[in-house]
Amino acid sequence: MRTLLRIITGLTGAIIAIESLALFVGLRILSPEQTPWAGPENDAFVLLDVIVGGGLIYLAMTSRRGAFPPVFFVIVAVSLMVHGYREWEYLADVNDRFTFNLPLFVFNNVRLIGLIASTAMELFRPHL
Repeated sequence: MRTLLRIITGLTGAIIAIESLALFVGLRILSPEQTPWAGPENDAFVLLDVIVGGGLIYLAMTSRRGAFPPVFFVIVAVSLMVHGYREWEYLADVNDRFTFNLPLFVFNNVRLIGLIASTAMELFRPHL
C-alpha cells in the first residue's frame, strides 16, 4: 500500500509540475502572441505548481516507510487552492484565465483526482 501511495503521489507531482512548465514554456515563451493568460497572477500560479509538484515528487522519492511529514498536507492544501481558483476562473469565464480551454480543464481535474487519491490514502493508511 505504501508503494502505491508513493507512486500516485509522485505521478501527481510530476503531472502538476510538468504540465505547468510545459504551458509556461509553450505559450508564454514560444508563442507569446497566443497567450491569453499572460500576467503576474498566472505566472505565480505556475511557480506554485512547480513548487508543489516538486515537493510531492520529493516526498514520494524520500519517504520509504511511515507517514508523510505534515508538510505533505500543506503542499496538498496549496495545490487544492490553486486548483479551485483555476476551476472558478474557467467556470466564471474570466478573460485571462489559466485554464483557457476544455482539454486544460479536464487535465486540471485529473490533477485533482491524483491529489484526492494520495491524500485519502495517506489519511486512511493506518486503517488499510
